[in-house]
Amino acid sequence: MHIHKPEDAMLMLGYASLAGKPMLTITVGFACDSQHERLKEQDAWKWLVSQFPDELFDLGEKKNRGGFGVAGSACAPAGKAVTGLTVRAGVGKQKSHLLVQGERYWIKGVTGWSTSAPKPFERMPIGLARAYGGPDWPYNPYGRGYFPDPNAGENQPLPNIEWPAAPVLTPSDQPRTATLGAHPVASEHRLQWLGTLDNRWMEERLPWLPDDTDVRWFDRFDAAQCQDGYWRGDESWHVENMHPQGVVRGKLPGLRPRLLMRTAGNPDRHMELGMDLDTVWLFPNDERIVVLYRAQVEVSREDAKDVLGLAVFIENLSSNPLSFEHWSQKWRHELEQAAVVPSVVPAADPESLELVQGMRKQYEEKAQALSDAIDNKYDQAMQEGEEEAASALRDIGLDLEEMKSKYSNVPDEGDLPFKPPDNAAGFAAALEAYIDEAFATGESEARKHLEDIGLDLDDMKLKAQNMPDDGMDMMKVMSFLPDSHPGKQAAIDDYLAFEKEMDALPDEIKASHEQAKAESDAQLRETLALMYGDMADAPEGPRERLTREQVCARLAGKESLGWTELEGLDLNGLDFSGADMTRAVLRTCSLKNAVLSGARLFEAQMEKCDLDEAVLAGANCESAQIKACTFRNARMEHMDLKHARIAECTLDYANLEASNWSDAQADECDFPGVILKKASGKRCQFRNCRMVGMDASAVSLESAVFLQCAMEGTLFSTADMTGTTLQACQASRVQFDGANMPGLRTLLDTQLSDANMQGANLADASLQDSSLLRANLREACLDRAFIKACDLTGTDAWRMKARSADFTDSRVAQASWRGVNLMHASARKATLVDTDLTGSNLHAFQTRTAMVQGLKLEQSLMTRCRLLQEYDRG
Repeated sequence: MHIHKPEDAMLMLGYASLAGKPMLTITVGFACDSQHERLKEQDAWKWLVSQFPDELFDLGEKKNRGGFGVAGSACAPAGKAVTGLTVRAGVGKQKSHLLVQGERYWIKGVTGWSTSAPKPFERMPIGLARAYGGPDWPYNPYGRGYFPDPNAGENQPLPNIEWPAAPVLTPSDQPRTATLGAHPVASEHRLQWLGTLDNRWMEERLPWLPDDTDVRWFDRFDAAQCQDGYWRGDESWHVENMHPQGVVRGKLPGLRPRLLMRTAGNPDRHMELGMDLDTVWLFPNDERIVVLYRAQVEVSREDAKDVLGLAVFIENLSSNPLSFEHWSQKWRHELEQAAVVPSVVPAADPESLELVQGMRKQYEEKAQALSDAIDNKYDQAMQEGEEEAASALRDIGLDLEEMKSKYSNVPDEGDLPFKPPDNAAGFAAALEAYIDEAFATGESEARKHLEDIGLDLDDMKLKAQNMPDDGMDMMKVMSFLPDSHPGKQAAIDDYLAFEKEMDALPDEIKASHEQAKAESDAQLRETLALMYGDMADAPEGPRERLTREQVCARLAGKESLGWTELEGLDLNGLDFSGADMTRAVLRTCSLKNAVLSGARLFEAQMEKCDLDEAVLAGANCESAQIKACTFRNARMEHMDLKHARIAECTLDYANLEASNWSDAQADECDFPGVILKKASGKRCQFRNCRMVGMDASAVSLESAVFLQCAMEGTLFSTADMTGTTLQACQASRVQFDGANMPGLRTLLDTQLSDANMQGANLADASLQDSSLLRANLREACLDRAFIKACDLTGTDAWRMKARSADFTDSRVAQASWRGVNLMHASARKATLVDTDLTGSNLHAFQTRTAMVQGLKLEQSLMTRCRLLQEYDRG
């Protein structure tokens, strides 16, 4: 359901059934201060939670008339303690009042029972905890004053809140609950309006209210606080003795919310629902009020899934209402803006993106600083200050003229890989995501192109990291501007004035600023370290290109191969064991049968290399970039691939047992027959990979993501895949037997047909829109799992535990579910056909609204389960 509303509107959805028809109740609320300024929804809810320690603030139920409640504490006038006072409150013509007294307790004397003198107080809560009641008093279990044995009342407390006409005079008195707020759900005040709770209700209407329930059940407030008809919305209100100043007064904010709805039956048609103001809450301690408007509409499903969207707009009673067509058109316009996305060409030109990346990395820091410091004539200023800019670039080792000649083919706006839309709403977020992904996936290719023009990406990163921490010299930046620039002197004057103000700040404020800056800088350095690794030891200058003979010589002398470039070399069979190849580049090299055991390939780049049958056991490839390489039958046990990026690689039958994949990402790679046993890797991602027949038994892949992967027959036996996600994956015949997969998520038509999940732990899993045809779920645990719109036809779930699981919209047919535990599970709108549930625990199994036929229920526990009563099948 799509919700469109202002940020200061609270919205609640409630579900009901009237005369057997499902109903949706929409509540729109506003929390306002004394000046009718509205709180943002998040702030409003945070504040409201603290105001109601006992009964819920609201139940989302449609009322038949208007009522008001009061919450908070009684306050002694002018803050001077009193032993008792009367709280009075009213909205419009409705008024009520309570007697509030200080702490008292029972005393038994010669003449009988008496009460102690009330203690003085300055503030006294007037909630249910101070009214008559107690843990053993069903009408108000939150209260005080009730004790089962009246003769044991010595020193027992009395209630602080009483109706003036019904005070507690003896320990045996049992007055009705006194409150200006909501009565408890089981209070005598409410129970008198509840309908008949008989067998017919249990068989036909449970869990909904009986059909003969009086509408006054929904009031929740005392009768004196309810009026005939609903509130208009601009009535006056007052409260006495709940604020130090004595009496606080005001008016309701005078709002007119407009509520529009669209449904699955006619998604292009909007309809308006009339809203009634049925609840007003007064909070005099905080000088705030809450108004709750409600609408109720019949829906086709009890969960209201046929409602596609709701829109809330706000008008004031002081102005004439705008037409329905106006608000309908506005909603359409909002939906169109939200749907705007950049018209990105799927296969963008990599060279264009890489050149744009180069320009962006070189200029973005100065461009951002200038745009913050000067006016909108940035481009003109940069052109006029070219000589000074060239000098600044030379300071960091770059030549402006050379860069201009090399970047002469940077496309203008018309040739960029996207076309900006006419309407920019919603464009920025989608565009940012597109650019980030394009730059991330193209970084390894960018290195090559930068090297072709004499630049080194790692060298640029190093120099950027080693820049002084003092930040940019703003006076030097502004000196780039020519003297003729009209904004130059004004900018300089403003900056000097700001510096003077900073110098005049108290020392403690300066210290706080410096501490905040230091913490920010430390966090930035930590982030850069995670992104780029430790660059402190990166050498200066370009990588050294080596021949095969030079490689052999260095290996013989145990010299480092770090920061070197190896291209097109025949390195077959060479022994690189323990070699340091940190940040080396290997391109189109052949390393068949080569030995790289224990080699250090930290942040290395490998492209189009042949490592078939190579030995990389224990190699460190942390943060490496590996593209279009082959590792057929390679030995890669205990290999460290933390933070590595692997793309378009072939690893047929490679042995990656006990390898580390933490935060690694593999895109479009082939893993057929790969041994991945006992591998580990939190948050690793596999996208568009082929893993048919892979052995990943006993792996530990917590929070891993598999996106559009072919995983037929993959072995995950006894694996730990806590919080793992399978999205649009083909995983038929996959083996999850004995796996630990709590919180597993499957999405977008993931295929798990014939999967083996025997004994697997899928507690709290979320399986949506997935096929589990003929899956083996014997003795699996699906407690509290959310299984929505899944096909479980032909499944074998002998002794499966699915307590409190939700099978909404799922299909279970021709299945064997003997001995399953479905206690408190739900099958809303599900299909249960021709399934054997013999000997199952169906206690409180909710099947109302399900389609049921041909179930075998012999020897099943069916307490609080209405399968037989509702469907008369067995």
